[in-house]
Amino acid sequence: LDAIGGVSNVRFEKDGFAVLMLLFSKQAPLLCSDIQLQELCRAHLAGYLQRTSDRNQYVYIANFASQERQQLKQAVQALYDELEQTFEGYNLVIAVGECCDSIAGVSQSYETAVLAADYRFVQGNHCIIWHDQLSFDTAMLELYPKKQFEQLRYALQRGETENVYPALNEIIAYLKSGNLPLFY
Repeated sequence: LDAIGGVSNVRFEKDGFAVLMLLFSKQAPLLCSDIQLQELCRAHLAGYLQRTSDRNQYVYIANFASQERQQLKQAVQALYDELEQTFEGYNLVIAVGECCDSIAGVSQSYETAVLAADYRFVQGNHCIIWHDQLSFDTAMLELYPKKQFEQLRYALQRGETENVYPALNEIIAYLKSGNLPLFY
């Protein structure tokens, strides 16, 4: 927990946890404070909100009773709907890590939430991405411009700037064609 900003004084009352990453394309606090955002989150799920070093991202440690796991999807959907309405035009993505039964599992939930957040480059904006949605199917890998990323990596490693721009242009064209986010 210290890795996301040190939450040593927080008490969690229930035995179930999941990390939610709230990702905005621009700084959300322009419309409300962190405290107001935390209250919006808590209206749907008990937990703790922490802004990350990236001013457009928040980590919410959701806390729920283990037997309430089935209702978690509904609560996250309701939270998403309210945030999407409140922050219209902010390209909201909620990435949800795996559920765990103790505070010790929160770091693993955070890691899977980060993976889900990165998956928005495949999934797009305006959605909830659950860790178990991640598809590393070879068919999906073929859809992503892996060749262009390899060309870009090779050009950067060799210092061949004349090859960097064409690779970047192809990647950007791919992202634009699929309404995929150009922000990270």
